Amino acid sequence: MYRKFLISLLSLILLSTSILPVKAAVHDKSLVELQELSERLYKSAKIKDYEKAKMTIEEISVLIPSITYEGLTTVEGMEAISSTIIHTKRSLAALEPQYKSVLFYTTQLHLVIDALGHPEQPLWHRYYSLINKDFEKIKSSIKYGENEMKEALQSFQLHYMLIKPALLVSKPAFAIEKIDSLITALISQSISQNKEVILDELQKSIIELFYEGNQETLGGVLKETTIWKTSLGMGFIIFLVLSYVIWRKFKGSYLTSSS
Repeated sequence: MYRKFLISLLSLILLSTSILPVKAAVHDKSLVELQELSERLYKSAKIKDYEKAKMTIEEISVLIPSITYEGLTTVEGMEAISSTIIHTKRSLAALEPQYKSVLFYTTQLHLVIDALGHPEQPLWHRYYSLINKDFEKIKSSIKYGENEMKEALQSFQLHYMLIKPALLVSKPAFAIEKIDSLITALISQSISQNKEVILDELQKSIIELFYEGNQETLGGVLKETTIWKTSLGMGFIIFLVLSYVIWRKFKGSYLTSSS
């Protein structure tokens, strides 16, 4: 009896250890296939082959639910993936698809899926130089007037929104919330000195997203960046971020009570 029990136990152990590699292999295969489809989608959109792009986005929609997201991303990351797929589908489903819109969302989706499969070296890392140039333009435009400032901010927001879903796949949601609140504060602020304070904190937060985990590089980049370290500046930033969070919570509770 004892011998039969041991044989059964060993059989179960061997069976479970043999299933795990198979699951991992299927998981990796699905991710690779997903990445190939997203690249095909992006290339089709780029050459305006919308019919092929429509077929590809449907293939992606079918494959996405089969992915096991445990260890790959968070709930916010999963939501970002679903939302990007929906936006891409809508842009392609238009009677007359708008090239810029289609290309924007297909690029977003390509970056999102790549972030799932390449957590160490995602494609969105390549956008740092563009975003850094945007910061330089915003800094210089503060001195010249609202029109220049508005144009520079729009360029930054476009690049940031392009990579935001991929950021949500790769990074904690609270880090993205902080950046969103700083952007809101920067847009609404009218005093130039306060804008510079917010901008420095925003740039620091963006740099930390790109270079998190690489402390040597992060330290070098931050040394090259002018950051306000006075208690007044930091107090002002904390006040703005907390005000934004409180406003969000109040809005959410108000909408809940209204419904």
